[in-house]
Amino acid sequence: MSNTIEINGTGGIIEGILGTANVNVNLDAPYIFDGSNDMFTVADHNDFDLSATLTLSAWIKPTGTGATWQMIATKNGVSGDADRPYAMWYRSSDNRIYLYLGDDSGSSALGTDSNAVVVNAWNHVAVTFDNSSNTGKIYVNGVLVKTGTSLTTSPYNSTKSFSIGAINDNDGGTASDMFVGNIVDLKVFSDVLTDAEVQEISSKI
Repeated sequence: MSNTIEINGTGGIIEGILGTANVNVNLDAPYIFDGSNDMFTVADHNDFDLSATLTLSAWIKPTGTGATWQMIATKNGVSGDADRPYAMWYRSSDNRIYLYLGDDSGSSALGTDSNAVVVNAWNHVAVTFDNSSNTGKIYVNGVLVKTGTSLTTSPYNSTKSFSIGAINDNDGGTASDMFVGNIVDLKVFSDVLTDAEVQEISSKI
């Protein structure tokens, strides 16, 4: 990853240097997800085809209420874990973070220990995957808390949307497994961020 964060979209370009203060995250203006059909979706695009390497990161403030399994962000499929190429989950029953990978026929998963995140408080979470070594990693507040080296499922390139805060199976428009709480500053990278890079992003508040 270079020193520049760049987000391209129909609304323009937002960029800044990681080592400066102009990309700090404003936690006072988060998106609110109440668990009642709330989600953001982005139409399928080649930029979301992340079969070799990936990093997802976000600030989350879960309430610990609602569904047991709550989606933070995912590339959607038709239905089921195997059909979703990659996903970052929050599990409210024990406050774990999970990375799931799907290849359209099977799935692999990696999860943190219990109480990895704190309810009603801001937590920075990130997951990475490197297909060349079957390695997934999960970070909480800039600290590497879980590593798995047997994630043998390589994400396939689905033609469905990318969503935040819920699943949008088969792009049907109906949210499921909805996140309850706040999410802000979700980032998607096509490479594997290093420990230092994840720590840098988690410090920008």
